[in-house]
Amino acid sequence: MRGPASMAFAAKVAVIPVCLATAAAAFIHSASETEAYWASSLPSGHFGLDAHIAGELADRGFVAEMAEAQDQASSEGEFPKISPSLLQLARETFAVDPLRVSLLRTIALGSVLHDDESRAREVMQLIPKISRRDTISDLWLAQDYGRAGETEFMIASFDHALRTSRRAREYAMKPVVDALASSETFAVLGDLLAKHPEWEEDFWRELSSNPTGITHAADFLSTTRIPIEQVPSVARKRLYENLKKAGEYEALYRLALLDSEAGSTRSTLAQGGFVTVDEGNPLGWTLHSQGNFAARVHRRTQELQIDAQSGAFGLAADRVVRGDERIRLTVEMVDPVPNEASVWLAAVCTDDSNRELARLPMSPGQTFATTQFSSVGCAFVSLRLTFSVEPGRGGALFRFAKISLESV
Repeated sequence: MRGPASMAFAAKVAVIPVCLATAAAAFIHSASETEAYWASSLPSGHFGLDAHIAGELADRGFVAEMAEAQDQASSEGEFPKISPSLLQLARETFAVDPLRVSLLRTIALGSVLHDDESRAREVMQLIPKISRRDTISDLWLAQDYGRAGETEFMIASFDHALRTSRRAREYAMKPVVDALASSETFAVLGDLLAKHPEWEEDFWRELSSNPTGITHAADFLSTTRIPIEQVPSVARKRLYENLKKAGEYEALYRLALLDSEAGSTRSTLAQGGFVTVDEGNPLGWTLHSQGNFAARVHRRTQELQIDAQSGAFGLAADRVVRGDERIRLTVEMVDPVPNEASVWLAAVCTDDSNRELARLPMSPGQTFATTQFSSVGCAFVSLRLTFSVEPGRGGALFRFAKISLESV
């Protein structure tokens, strides 16, 4: 008998069984796509077949019938009754091979569940004691435990399904990450990830590119206190890139404050130096290159360089900074702007207006420029460094010592 506390917690994690049901449905569909429809393989007089072959046919039949039924059903994760012929095949094969868990699962979910739910649950809970190699059983048990508020058993069954099946990991991650849309899932998923399960990397990979994961990543990591460094570097970089593309700048800043790698280069940026997003700081400069120009930070001098051919022009570097204040913007060059070339730094509000707040142009021969502007009413500002080289003049090398901004 569960007390009020456990019942309250069960209500909190009620969304988890929903994502598990979706995961189970996705897994069944993926399995059905790789199996020929069972009935087409079923010869007449099939009950004289070898038990192993008959067991395989029964399993394929279960997957095929479930997938077809779910295509027609309004809710995922439900297990409708199986056909009489499939039930007969499963029962007669089970009489010969009673330790084959796929047969137990087929009978329990395809028949017993619809007449005696408690008995079906008892049968399903028996399956892991015989074998832990049936992913559909693990996913159903995780869903059932979740609905009952038995969180520890739910986590154990779900974790086992993902650890033992690459296909389950592939198809389960999206609904699991989608569950982050509800903050009530944070604690359960956080507890799972704290144990560093085998499927952890798959989770972070999905989170870094999944729209729901991108939107809720900062809240999830800060609430669960999972170190951002636990996210693999490739997934972390992709997450930062996608946050920036999605305009989720507040989340980007929150994660950057949690990132020790970003913290180590924060002072360099504050002093006007150049740190790129490729170096692990999401608040750094994003450099651009095309066929006729390339931007880079020189490894030895740490200056920003734009190496451009004749007639080249375009955006060479950009960076997002906090706004909502009055800002002084300063550009310092190592060498003067080349002849027959120009460069300018624009400050653009990142809101829907995309309005230009300031433009700091530099002409040939200049090495220094500064301006002040107000970004009040604009939470974030995009700094965009653009250049142009006149056709016919040959190549040009722009060398920047500093691009700094300060509150005034």
